Order: sequence, then structure tokens, then C-alpha cells
Amino acid sequence: MRQIYSRVCAIRFDLRVPEGMPVIQSNILISKFFAKLKDKFKAKKWDNQPIKQFVYGWVWEIETAAQAHYHLWIALPGNQVKNAGHYDYGIFSLIKDIWFELTNEDGLAYLPKNPDYMIRRDDDAELREFVYRNSYLAKEKGKYSLGTNTKCFDGSRLHNAMKKAESLKLAA
Repeated sequence: MRQIYSRVCAIRFDLRVPEGMPVIQSNILISKFFAKLKDKFKAKKWDNQPIKQFVYGWVWEIETAAQAHYHLWIALPGNQVKNAGHYDYGIFSLIKDIWFELTNEDGLAYLPKNPDYMIRRDDDAELREFVYRNSYLAKEKGKYSLGTNTKCFDGSRLHNAMKKAESLKLAA
């Protein structure tokens, strides 16, 4: 993302699935969530333009006596998105509304303390801070495979955008 944008706004949040939902079904739900989010970014005007590129990652987790949930992050163009917003406005409000729609208001969207990071292209310290914050997602406890056709983690890729950014550099 930093090769494409000079500033990237990265946001950490959690989504809880409805109680008793099988992991296969919740994986389908998270895919639908990101498809709807992408559509909203294309349709919604952010600083008078759609968000064309964003990346994300998620980890599915369940611990004993706890509800299954996802730890997620998204990275968006920092010139269009400055922060996560709040429960009632901004990016997080959009996230919450999509999740509630998909779960028939039986899920939960949670924004942790200090959820957003403005990562500048020329500042590796900000990137390291965000990576360190998200290293929690890689903890082993609460994560296990449930067999075929299930995922415990996934993320997006920017292959085409990266190739385009590289070709623009070479042409300059």
C-alpha cells in the first residue's frame, strides 16, 4: 500500500459471529462482509472520490466459554480516510452497519482502544508499530484448524496494483 499511497490509514477492529454459527458459515459471512465493504467503498464518496484500493486481514478465533469472533484490520488510502471514526459515524459505523445487516443484528462489532494508525511511506516506525499491534493476531491460543473448507485466517492481495505502481516508477 505504501508504494501506491504516501499515507495509509490502518484500522484494527473485531467482529463477533452469532452464537452457535459453524465456522464454515462464518467464513462465508466474512467473505460477504468484505464484498459489501468493497462495494460501499466504490459507491460512497470519500473526500469526493471512491476508495479504489484497500487491503485487509483477518483471524478467526474461539476460546473455551467464549463466542467465536474475528480479529481484523484494514488499510485504506490515508488521503481519503484519516481515522476509524466512531460507532455512529465514519469507517467503523459503516463496518458495524454491514456486519449487523449480515448477522440480522445478532453479531457484534467492536473497536478497540487506539484502533487507527496513519502510516507514512517514509516512516518505517509507524509501520512497525502497526505490525507489532497486530502481532496479537498471530497468537496460538484460541486458533485451530477445523478441517477442510475452513479457514482460520486470510487476507487480501494487491498484486495488480503493485505491478501498476512499479511500471509507473519504471516509466518515470
